[in-house]
Amino acid sequence: MENTKKILVLNLGSTSTKVAVYEAEQAILTESVPHTPEDLKKYPSIFDQYQLRKSSILDVLKKHGISLDQIDCIATRGSNIKPIPGGIYAITPEMIEDAKCGKYGLHANMHGR
Repeated sequence: MENTKKILVLNLGSTSTKVAVYEAEQAILTESVPHTPEDLKKYPSIFDQYQLRKSSILDVLKKHGISLDQIDCIATRGSNIKPIPGGIYAITPEMIEDAKCGKYGLHANMHGR
């Protein structure tokens, strides 16, 4: 049997964390974790939500019996950084700092880094 890769796909929105896992081009898991305004107001900034978002993702994976060791790749939408050509990029420390400065806006998708 062919060794298929598992891809963790994240969509971190303003009020939810969406988690999916794909294997051989098939979604084997899709789940959306809502974050209420009451939950989010505990965090002074988007950056302070990091542990909340990370825990949401890990909890979904655990609930479905998937460990991070089984994941071959993580895909997420881009963050608010200076304009660059479309494509696939490895995330660099410079990109993270660019996102953190807030010059191009702040959004929860920044935690996908």
